[in-house]
Amino acid sequence: MEEIGWLRLAMIPLVGAGIGWATNALAIRMIFRPRRPLVVGRWSWQGLVPRRQGELARQIGMTVQEHLINHEDLERVLARPELRRGIERALSERIAHLLDRRAGRIHPLLGTLLRGRLRQRIERLAVREASRLIARLSAQTLERMRAELDFQAIVEAKVRAFDLELLEGIVHGIARRELRAIEWAGAALGGLIGLVQLLVLLI
Repeated sequence: MEEIGWLRLAMIPLVGAGIGWATNALAIRMIFRPRRPLVVGRWSWQGLVPRRQGELARQIGMTVQEHLINHEDLERVLARPELRRGIERALSERIAHLLDRRAGRIHPLLGTLLRGRLRQRIERLAVREASRLIARLSAQTLERMRAELDFQAIVEAKVRAFDLELLEGIVHGIARRELRAIEWAGAALGGLIGLVQLLVLLI
């Protein structure tokens, strides 16, 4: 009888550890599950992320537009001197290629005339005019982008439509070790509480 009593007392920390582990494991799973609301009378139960997906989408969209990427960022990229130089270099190479291949086909004499300084002038003029055209088109594109490109709306729509099963798999894949640690921390805390209860009963 005394052995049974001690066995029951020893079970207190073990039961506490089991409850602590199960509580944390359930809390982790309730982040994503159940995905659809479970309704019992007036009581409704749904996972945190599925329930707040719309609100999360809105907040993430606002954060992206305000702090991560916006129209000014794209303008800075398009205005970078190295980008402009790269475009001009590509234009120069393309124009030279066209002059080499097409001039002779149009007329044999034309290919002979387009040499030396004349050719350099034509290339520089063509590159300059093309660069001006590109700058003008870039300005028009930026204006249209400001009017039509809404980063917040795009991100919000993407997050709203994101597959929650896929998201859950990504989170568990990345943070598997940390989530396990949370579960075992619950077991340790529950066991510690059970041990304190045991000591209180024995005193």
